[in-house]
Amino acid sequence: MKRCIKLLLSISLFSLISCGAGHYYSRGVNLDDKGNYDEAVKNYDKAISIDPAFVNAYNDRGVIFKNRKSYREALADFTKVIELNPKLAKAYINRGNCFFKPEKI
Repeated sequence: MKRCIKLLLSISLFSLISCGAGHYYSRGVNLDDKGNYDEAVKNYDKAISIDPAFVNAYNDRGVIFKNRKSYREALADFTKVIELNPKLAKAYINRGNCFFKPEKI
């Protein structure tokens, strides 16, 4: 009986880990690399919904928004990254690059 309980607990723990924020972030990165940006954003969204402090998911989603010229969304993501990790230089660079675009924000 104890073995069954341990087995069930380990299976449940594995399920939680494999479907955690990191899982969706990794899927987003792979989709992003393949140019499937809509699906990448959905996976970054899911990672953020699981872990609202997932800095890399905000940053990578912000890069997609910036490349799509969705500057308001990009700025919001980069600002969130800076709020969560003020020492992450790439967030400042990415946010600054949004202001160098000729289109209005």
